[in-house]
Amino acid sequence: MPKWKMPDLPDGPHRVLNRELHALHKRAGYPSAREIQARIDGGRVENEGHVFSYTKIHHAFTKAALPSWGVVELIVEELAALARPRLEPQAEADRFKILWDRAADPESEVLDELGELRRSAAQPAEPDPRSNPRAKQLPCSPQAEDLATARDRFRLFGRAGDCIVIEGDGTWAVTPGNLRVLYTPERVSLPPEVRAWRQEIAEEQKRKEASGLPHLWNSKRFAVQALTVSRTPPGGDALHTAHVPIVTLSLCDADYYDFLATARNLDRPRASGLTLRKEYLERNPACAPPFMNCSFGVNVAVETGRDHKMIFSFRSGNASGSHTWRWNSSSSDGLSRQSDLSSGSNAPDLYAAARRALREELAIEPADAVDLELLGFALDMKNHQWAAFFRAVLTDLRSEDLRARLGKGYLKEEWEHDRYVFCDADPESVLDFIAEEPTESWAPCAPALFLLALVRAAARARGTVGRLEVESAERAVMRRRGLGQP
Repeated sequence: MPKWKMPDLPDGPHRVLNRELHALHKRAGYPSAREIQARIDGGRVENEGHVFSYTKIHHAFTKAALPSWGVVELIVEELAALARPRLEPQAEADRFKILWDRAADPESEVLDELGELRRSAAQPAEPDPRSNPRAKQLPCSPQAEDLATARDRFRLFGRAGDCIVIEGDGTWAVTPGNLRVLYTPERVSLPPEVRAWRQEIAEEQKRKEASGLPHLWNSKRFAVQALTVSRTPPGGDALHTAHVPIVTLSLCDADYYDFLATARNLDRPRASGLTLRKEYLERNPACAPPFMNCSFGVNVAVETGRDHKMIFSFRSGNASGSHTWRWNSSSSDGLSRQSDLSSGSNAPDLYAAARRALREELAIEPADAVDLELLGFALDMKNHQWAAFFRAVLTDLRSEDLRARLGKGYLKEEWEHDRYVFCDADPESVLDFIAEEPTESWAPCAPALFLLALVRAAARARGTVGRLEVESAERAVMRRRGLGQP
């Protein structure tokens, strides 16, 4: 069955919804409208009639009018079941509901005083009886339950930082088979004020370049449209007694100037009287609209496998971007359309991006054996940046081997870091090193990354009880340094 013609829609959430629907149709092998209708009808006998006509199914893909959510939901569930590799129907329906809500009310993400009052007074909707109570979708609609309030900020040694862990506790990892990255090659939509700020930045950098001054290169990036997490049934072994996460990350096009336009102006007064931080980040930072999510990076905690040393990097003042002159993850880098979207690929590979960061910042070559795991996702609240947390064990390398490489100038981005520290990788030693420096000396997400890496190592060695051992080490460090109670 050939693919259907896409309707001529202007840029915006309705166009994104329609293109995602066509992409899912392709993954399902382009079934006909009658085939989809038959699957939706299921076991219904002929005299009961159809749930809805096959022309309505066809129109959902080909007409400019927005189809009803009931039609989209049933189509998506059936296409997800047909897709190869197979998709989880409820997770796909959850993802499409976010896209449909935006298409149905494109202005719903714009807060004003009347809108805030309407939302505050609104009664919660009745839950869908088929919904997965363990699933959470990010970003979310304005009516969604708060998922990231001030009390949810990551705390270590009793101190709250500028990081929110969105998903992951270190006791499990997101396997490659349970991670799906979807990419829509359409540009993120910026509000008029943010577009004007972006233009200011572009002109500023152009002037600097013309004058021979250091300037910021406008790299091609991604914006986060949604992050959906659902759960599998629990497994039988010690490490999988909990429900294992299935993650879908949806991305679209953005660039570095898009990110700077929001990051530099989070507290800048706007015509509405609200700053971006006040409007989008104080209540539900994980649910901010895509134009606020124009930076996504991979952050890797690295441990040598032969002598068990954890690697800490101190970011140079010569590096571009935020958090210079701070301790950071072992290696990190922003997801890039130039580097991470190879020719012919449908979406970036987060694991490949992590390997790229290891190669560029620690001289870890493709031939090196690396035990690489995705531990979760977090938000850096300082500049509102998304982060994927990885743990990497360099199976066959010692700290001496790595020091030798770093000293020979093998690094592609040697100027990114001023120095590296190799610390014993046991929980108490790592946590003691983190506690030695004040909170402001760390990049916001780095302590959370290293803690999750410690928990993951302990969980792999001793099961979920390993997390308790890491907590015990934290208390020991706090007692020794007089930091109070966690």
